[in-house]
Amino acid sequence: MNGTKIRKPHKRKALNWQLALIIILSVIIVAVVFTGGFLLRSLLIKPQAGRSEYHTLYAGTKTKSLESSEVEDSKPGSENSESGVYKRRDNVYNFLLLGMDEVAGNTDVIIIASFDCNVGKISMVQIPRDTYAEFGGSYGKINTAYKVFRAAAVRAKSPDPTKEALKSLAEMFSNSLNVPIDFYAMITLEGFRAVVDRIGGVDMYVPYDMYYVDPEQNLYINIKKGQQTLMGKDAEGFVRYRSGYIMADLARGDAQKMFITAFISKVKSSISIQMISGLAKDILPNLVTNLQLSDCIYFAKAALGVDMSNITMMTMPGAGNSKGTLYIMQRKAMLNIVNNYLNVYDKSIPDSYFDVDRIFTDDPGTEIYNLYMSGDGSVVTYNADDIEKSGIKIGLK
Repeated sequence: MNGTKIRKPHKRKALNWQLALIIILSVIIVAVVFTGGFLLRSLLIKPQAGRSEYHTLYAGTKTKSLESSEVEDSKPGSENSESGVYKRRDNVYNFLLLGMDEVAGNTDVIIIASFDCNVGKISMVQIPRDTYAEFGGSYGKINTAYKVFRAAAVRAKSPDPTKEALKSLAEMFSNSLNVPIDFYAMITLEGFRAVVDRIGGVDMYVPYDMYYVDPEQNLYINIKKGQQTLMGKDAEGFVRYRSGYIMADLARGDAQKMFITAFISKVKSSISIQMISGLAKDILPNLVTNLQLSDCIYFAKAALGVDMSNITMMTMPGAGNSKGTLYIMQRKAMLNIVNNYLNVYDKSIPDSYFDVDRIFTDDPGTEIYNLYMSGDGSVVTYNADDIEKSGIKIGLK
């Protein structure tokens, strides 16, 4: 590890809100707006994202590992290679979905989503904002990685520092997890509120009274328990609330899963051509993405047919450090998620090719390393159909 200290949390409480499915909605919107409403036309071009059919897994550039020989002896072409050349499954795509705090410049929402268009399945993995990681020559909380990459792009005089930073962040996840990121999309909080208002609010059951006041953030949450329609401002309050939860940010992530489910249900039941124009005005100015028009048309058609029972959500498995300031990825469980929900290849990613550069851990013998290696590999998943019926139980203080 280098000698750089972990950055102290920003004094202003970071925004935390969940907008994963707005990306899918934006795809539908763009497609309809630019095709005059002929969303379900039959002649569609499959997105390629500059990818080739065959890939050699990322073998790493550092020797920092559990055992140095574990990486060196398993590089493609070596005698003990577990990898070799992998073939990508056709019509399966990965997305990096981000929600940005425009004040602090952090991405407090980080989701890796996989869309298997062959069978109409979507899997989403939430990456907690306090996740420990190395990036840009330093280390700290993963929600600051985008800001670090963007600052580097500005120093390098990139013509588009925002897209360059998003590309760097996508490459970081692609290399560390050996999960190719085909597309990225980042949306702002303003866009979130506007979209919720535009669709007439999100109908859902609020399981607890939520009250929280923070004038510094202009954040005033006062939502009563019960079935109701959450408009933009209250929807923001619901997905940002955490003060009453025992598990704080992790519990907030579960509450956000409930919101995502209700959001999807509302969009699927209420989207109409009449609503499209206004939604486009709300989303397009607040969205940065590398999706092209042809990609949007293709995914729009596929997304409309996804059933709630085929949407799976989960939080990246991990554990908090003793100071309560960092969230450490549990290696074995995350590798299981990669292979069961995010893998685009025709065979499993071997352990020796997962997080080869060890960007999600410190050196052996440290608390972070011990937490990284902890856990039995089990994964907790949530099905959107089950959430819609039963919700998720969250422990209160």
